[in-house]
Amino acid sequence: MQYEQDYIMRLIKQVIRALIGILLNKKSASYYIFPVNGKLKSGDDFLQRLTCMANDGRVCEAENMLLAAMESGADDVLYTGLLFYEHLNEFEDDFLEAHNFSRDEIRQGVLEIAKRMGSFAMANAVLFDIGGMETS
Repeated sequence: MQYEQDYIMRLIKQVIRALIGILLNKKSASYYIFPVNGKLKSGDDFLQRLTCMANDGRVCEAENMLLAAMESGADDVLYTGLLFYEHLNEFEDDFLEAHNFSRDEIRQGVLEIAKRMGSFAMANAVLFDIGGMETS
């Protein structure tokens, strides 16, 4: 079970890094490490607010704020969203479940960002087997 969770976490992380590379027009998205010793490298106050809320167990509330902000379609909000979902992906399933969230909701959030970026097919091809159903 732990091996399966680790595999799913790695797949999600790889898709996030690929999407960041596409969004920022970089060949590799491995130039950032998030978080570093519990502190954000980004000066993004919104990202910091979202991750602090998630750390406090207010995961659903933080995601709702992100989804509302994503309506603008701005690239920086999409980037923030990818970093937020990467942060959530680092939590254990027990923590997520205790706060009414799941690994599948992380997958769905990443797919929603990929869709807004025009990269849904690539992300879904990798993440399809995790959730068992396509999110269109």
